[in-house]
Amino acid sequence: MSQIVITEEKYPIIYVHFKGAATLENTQNFLARFSEWLSRSESFSLILRQTSIEKESVPAEESKKFHLAIAQWAKQNKPQIAQYCIGMAMVIDSPEALKEQQVKLPKTINSLFGCSGQAFATNTEAEEWIKS
Repeated sequence: MSQIVITEEKYPIIYVHFKGAATLENTQNFLARFSEWLSRSESFSLILRQTSIEKESVPAEESKKFHLAIAQWAKQNKPQIAQYCIGMAMVIDSPEALKEQQVKLPKTINSLFGCSGQAFATNTEAEEWIKS
């Protein structure tokens, strides 16, 4: 079963953990919370992690829906995101995927959200990057 766990104990660093395959419902919950953070008009950072349950896959149609939801939301909120989101760090468990994402992710996050972004192997590395 997929779920999203959001931890704000170290605010302004916010941890978002997608457990299992992403769903449209989880994505919408995340975007609603993201809107709340923006409404505070304060700087914050995100550390995002996704762990997938083995062999759990998302139907292509469902995947398209949540990617479209993110793109539309980001487009509408990009000026605020650029103003308040200091950075988005993605923690990626797979060494192969990490290498690829360290190249692609900064450009993708900047283009989509208007803030800096990077991929890391651990939460500690992500926190260090955000604090620097």
